[in-house]
Amino acid sequence: MKRLLSILVCLALLTVMIGGCAKTDNQQEKKERVAVILMALDSEFWELVKAGAEKAGADMGVDVIVMGPANESDITGQVNMIEDQVTNEVSAIVLAPSQPAAVIPALEKAKAKNIPVINTDMEIEWEGMAGFAGTDNLTAGRVGGEYLISKLQPGDKVAIVRGSPGLIDHDQRTQGCIDALAGSGIEVVSVQPANSERGRAVTVAENILQAHPDIKGFFATSDQMSLGIANVVKTQGKLGEIIVCGLDGEPDAMTAILNGDLSATVAQLPFEMGRLSVEMAVKTIRGESFNNHIDTGCILVTSENAQEILKELNAALGK
Repeated sequence: MKRLLSILVCLALLTVMIGGCAKTDNQQEKKERVAVILMALDSEFWELVKAGAEKAGADMGVDVIVMGPANESDITGQVNMIEDQVTNEVSAIVLAPSQPAAVIPALEKAKAKNIPVINTDMEIEWEGMAGFAGTDNLTAGRVGGEYLISKLQPGDKVAIVRGSPGLIDHDQRTQGCIDALAGSGIEVVSVQPANSERGRAVTVAENILQAHPDIKGFFATSDQMSLGIANVVKTQGKLGEIIVCGLDGEPDAMTAILNGDLSATVAQLPFEMGRLSVEMAVKTIRGESFNNHIDTGCILVTSENAQEILKELNAALGK
């Protein structure tokens, strides 16, 4: 009887050990998942961020899920996405926030679940943020302003068409341009929002030109808006008379520059934003050290270098 009891105890212990080993193996096999939540997926800029994020995921052996609302003004949609991924208990979140005040309550829920958050594109102030990779937007705005100075004369008038009011990155780009123009003798006669939408930028540009027909230049804080403005300038037969400079560096903008429809753009490096942000997220998950604040830089693109940069962007998009 004692011998039988000993055998049964040994079998029970063996079952527990096997079960424990199986559970450990399953846990090891479970892949890390990084949710990349962007402002939108309605432009090639965000497609490039997506491509960079997916490249980092493939290189580092993690699952990367990229999502975003239909447009950048769908703030509620983005908040819902953050909350859904917290509920799904992803390993980490990479976020390009639409409205800082709106997303922070959702980020607090991520923090409560010990889900690290990496900030990309628009930098926001939140004490729980594990890192940031993106453009210094004040500098990018200054580059746009300096380009206008190089093409215009003291006494000329310009307008700034910007993204949605309250977006920190567009605030900074606008201010950077204004700072650069200060003391140049070039007058900023209008600053109007077009919410980073090409169609809305057409209407805004038409209104500005009606009020200020002698305007000589536009700076737009996104390429979607600069392309809308460039269309108005072309339609009104003012190509060559009015300078239009955008900001983002989308392939469509490069093509417009090469066609002579757009003067210039200040190109961000969205592929690198996506790649470096996911790298940060994975290193955070794995407890590895890393530089937690990276300025990904910007480049002025004109007809002189647009072809080369467009080739690189198309390669990143698999074209």
